[in-house]
Amino acid sequence: MTLSKPPLQAPVPNRRTATFLAGWNEGTFPLRGCIACGTVNEPEAEQCSACSATKFESIDASGMATLVSWTVPHHRNVGGDVEPTGILALAELDEGPWWWAALLADDADALEVGLRLRLRFDEVPGVGQRVVVLVKDAS
Repeated sequence: MTLSKPPLQAPVPNRRTATFLAGWNEGTFPLRGCIACGTVNEPEAEQCSACSATKFESIDASGMATLVSWTVPHHRNVGGDVEPTGILALAELDEGPWWWAALLADDADALEVGLRLRLRFDEVPGVGQRVVVLVKDAS
């Protein structure tokens, strides 16, 4: 199945997302490292997933990930035809947390679990906000 690039939508910053969305605009993916046990948690974590501590330090993700799963959402267009809207992927960052993002790939049928991916920061046209997308790692 050949896909076109889906349109990007900018997330709306709020109390929980403002810090990591600001990082995206600078080309970094800030994670939350637990000071008590060292576990790396997702950007919005308020409590460590391993030890329940609530004190964190900011850790920038390496930008590398592994494909865990994906889906191809579809929608019905104005003419009534059903068409794919892109690929939504679940990836495990090399630091441990899992993250959902658009996977920019031409062929969903060529994907396989374990595929190495890279985070990329694409600007949403006309908004001034970058979002994280996943692309196949070329190295």
